[in-house]
Amino acid sequence: MKLRSIIFELVQTTFPDISMGLLVAHVTTKLVNRRTFEMYLASVFFALLPDIDTGLQIFFSKKLDTHHRDLTHLPLVVIGVALSATLFSPLFGTIAAASLLLHFLHDSIGFDEGGWGLKWFWPFSKHSFAFFQTKDGKRHFVTTWTAEEIARRRPMEFKEWITRYYLGVSSHSILAWCSLVLSIGVITWTW
Repeated sequence: MKLRSIIFELVQTTFPDISMGLLVAHVTTKLVNRRTFEMYLASVFFALLPDIDTGLQIFFSKKLDTHHRDLTHLPLVVIGVALSATLFSPLFGTIAAASLLLHFLHDSIGFDEGGWGLKWFWPFSKHSFAFFQTKDGKRHFVTTWTAEEIARRRPMEFKEWITRYYLGVSSHSILAWCSLVLSIGVITWTW
């Protein structure tokens, strides 16, 4: 794969999170009747922040493995920290918490057997939970994965992952583009 193609596909993977961040900021600006570039920037930043581990993993090891989502994808902890920031800045703390929550929900929705959800209840449970995921040939509203089940799953090479989900037409690529177009459309229409 050429570097330009890799960069384009990686950027495409962020579209749903960018879109959710933009929408959180837009709704917030409407609620507080104050629109600033900083609100949009902060919201998109927090919507993308949990995936910093993925970017580093791809850059250094060229793989996506089961260790992704162990540090930056613990919703109770990360959203709890964001909510505590409301003590210092209620507006930006709320923007951070809402953007992070939508990111985690997005990462927990399963289109296929490629995902394993998040450890939503860590530190109280080490299980990962996914929504609308297929496990053992059946689709479930909520699927639970143990650490052992996740460890048995084969890490996917970066090239395989990007080819399967983002090169060409797939549920992931369609969601990515539609979410970006929809969020820009909503913001433009209601500006």
